[in-house]
Amino acid sequence: MRQSDFRQSAVGNRQSGASGDGTAHPASDCRLPTADCRSSRWSERKRRTFARLAPAAVCIAGTEGPVPRTFGDNRGAWPIRVGITERWEDTSTPGLNSGSPLWWQGVLFRVWTPSREHAKQLGAAVLELVAERVEQLRGAWVDLGPETDLALFEVEVYALAERLKIPARDDDALNRWLDWVLRKEMDRDERGR
Repeated sequence: MRQSDFRQSAVGNRQSGASGDGTAHPASDCRLPTADCRSSRWSERKRRTFARLAPAAVCIAGTEGPVPRTFGDNRGAWPIRVGITERWEDTSTPGLNSGSPLWWQGVLFRVWTPSREHAKQLGAAVLELVAERVEQLRGAWVDLGPETDLALFEVEVYALAERLKIPARDDDALNRWLDWVLRKEMDRDERGR
């Protein structure tokens, strides 16, 4: 599949998923595809197509909102991490969430790109964008800023991808794109007979 096909089908597919809705998400929530969710929805052919095309996503993970840094902290911090995945199922949330005794934390949203190289480029740019306005926390965590609107931040990430000329789509759009690729391949196979 050509990058232009990825770009063409990404136009108009930037829909915000369940991120930023302000509701609590227990560990059993399937807002991002877990291994169980994926296996019941994707055909074997679709899984093979995903593996062959090898898209990669920039993952924004963290708490669902600002949390206090210390007792009596009135400002708080919104800890997030920026990572890269090449797996459809959300393998990060269970580990992140199990390490938090007080609040849910996990993948807030993902931005799919055509390749790992594109995801690395976008991920580095996202960290630069965040570093301009917030502080570094412990380890790989950065403070998104307690006043940040997650839905607007997600829009900023897509705008950043556009400036870098990196085709980008959310989970739903990637799923639809894979369906489009499969239909295109099946049509080609039928014409070849």
